[in-house]
Amino acid sequence: MYKSSPFTSLLKKVIPVLIVIVASAAIYMAINTNNIMTQKHIMVIFSLFLMPMIVSIIKSQRLKDIVTEENGIEIKSSGKKETILYKDIEYILISDPFTPWAITLKYYDKKLRKHKLVSYIPNHKYRVKGELDIMRRHIEDKFVEENPKFSKKKQPKSVRVSLIPSFISIAIMMTSFIIYSMW
Repeated sequence: MYKSSPFTSLLKKVIPVLIVIVASAAIYMAINTNNIMTQKHIMVIFSLFLMPMIVSIIKSQRLKDIVTEENGIEIKSSGKKETILYKDIEYILISDPFTPWAITLKYYDKKLRKHKLVSYIPNHKYRVKGELDIMRRHIEDKFVEENPKFSKKKQPKSVRVSLIPSFISIAIMMTSFIIYSMW
């Protein structure tokens, strides 16, 4: 039986608070400065980081405390417990650009009849030299064993997952430079 990091629930609460504090400070500085050029610089920098900040807040809410069991994974969130069977897991995404320290599982929720994502932070106790995460490997072995239809080809690459947010960030950056040059 493996458990996710004890810092999971702490990070889930701290990340949004820190991002709101930084965003509020940037807006406050832009409003209270007398120099127009400084205002423009602050707002351009703020607009560059706005999309990654919003996505990070959303992704941090996906963090859950998990425990591996014999039949599946027990998810603990807000006092509720839910069990995901290994056969319902579709893939494990190791590298997500907005939560690089978390591992994401995609599974099918039979009650809601939809696909869901859950992320967890690996516990440092389960790291071995040369191994990414023993817990992740255990989950992957169990769901491959339970799900004979699984194919590594269907598992998304982290590069593909990061393309959409990257393109959106580039569009926001270009828009902010256009607005900056108009002022």
